Amino acid sequence: MPAIRSQSIIYGTKLQPSCEREFRVALLDRTTFSITFEESWVKAQVLFDSVCKVLELQSKDYFGLQFTGKDHDWVDLKDELSARKGRPLNLKFGHAIFDGFFAQFWLGDYDTTTSKDGYLASQLGEFFAPVKRSGPEFIQYERLATEFYRQNSNTSKGEIVHKFLESAIELPLYGLSLHVGARDSRKIPVLLGFGCNGVFVYELNNHGHVTKLQLVFTWREISAVRNEKKKLRLALYSKQLNSSKLYAFRFVAKDGKKAAERASKDATTIKEFYSNKLKLEELK
Repeated sequence: MPAIRSQSIIYGTKLQPSCEREFRVALLDRTTFSITFEESWVKAQVLFDSVCKVLELQSKDYFGLQFTGKDHDWVDLKDELSARKGRPLNLKFGHAIFDGFFAQFWLGDYDTTTSKDGYLASQLGEFFAPVKRSGPEFIQYERLATEFYRQNSNTSKGEIVHKFLESAIELPLYGLSLHVGARDSRKIPVLLGFGCNGVFVYELNNHGHVTKLQLVFTWREISAVRNEKKKLRLALYSKQLNSSKLYAFRFVAKDGKKAAERASKDATTIKEFYSNKLKLEELK
């Protein structure tokens, strides 16, 4: 049975009769978040915000709540939700995705006669990227993508590209080559991102979500990138302080050695590309 995290929020005063209502939300990691309100009705937005808070989620725009009925309809966050006394209302926490943009761009307007189960997966190929390729998670993912596709009907290719870029740019990790599975010297899980400006190290919580930006190293600071067994090592040198420092990130999985090699190769390639580009710009 999945773990249940509980939280109680009390509205009203002690003079009012208790009418506790429980809401349960199945999370993406298969645990369940349970929350009790002292009201028979609750704003969907309040419930959604409570889930995001416990998950320490920053980018809320790409997530939502789903009913657990046959059609897995999405909850309008402007609506109010009601649970029966003694019987919790069960919902799911889902993530909005970019596959709907790809579908509108490549396939044109949504058509109810063709957009059946399996249609997007068969038509989009590598542009359809569910976490799993079979089972209930796959079906839910495709239904979400299809709904997003339907919502973007009658949108031109130019407009859909603009929407995609507008949405992507707002993501904290936009433009970064990401490497997961590493831990820092304190054994805290981190996400490594390599981009045009350097190396970004993000701290992760127990659910694998980014909680904060921990470190930033510019390519100018990084004098060497290498891997040793399961570790990625970054050597930093400061001309101003005439000092050097070494940072190590260990990939903990069985294939950690290969993961460290991939990260080292990726970081070296990106560093060389942007360092050379910067030198050329300085010569102009």
